[in-house]
Amino acid sequence: MKILAVDDDSIILGLLTEVLESAEYGEVQTCTSAERALEAIGDAQVPFDCFLLDIQMSGMDGIALCAKIRDI
Repeated sequence: MKILAVDDDSIILGLLTEVLESAEYGEVQTCTSAERALEAIGDAQVPFDCFLLDIQMSGMDGIALCAKIRDI
């Protein structure tokens, strides 16, 4: 499974990555902003299977990011 986790807190991303990889969920890619996440989605050779989005982020929040992902 290919997972994209987006959070503006790098500590949370580190913990999340560690838990998901130790549970053998597959490849985890992280981004610290919604803008970077959209770039990662656009650059992906293989599409992501799962998105884990922080709701409260500076700039574009997780809800707005989800809406943009749905439009892609």
